[in-house]
Amino acid sequence: MILSYKQQLGVIQEMQNSGFNVCTCGNCGSVILYNERMKEADAVRCPHCKKNMAYSDNTDYYYRGCPEVQNEFNDKI
Repeated sequence: MILSYKQQLGVIQEMQNSGFNVCTCGNCGSVILYNERMKEADAVRCPHCKKNMAYSDNTDYYYRGCPEVQNEFNDKI
């Protein structure tokens, strides 16, 4: 099965509505999957570069108002 871009946005919206998020490491740029408990922690260790960082140090892949997907993503939320 091949998902369209809009379908991928739907999947990430479901994840975020369930308390999960997809971020990129602020140090190495690799993907980090977050849950609610990890968001509240003082620091989370990147599984790729092993650097400890706060949730706010890692960029969300998609979020409300994301410039790259402004129309498609915001219409679904």
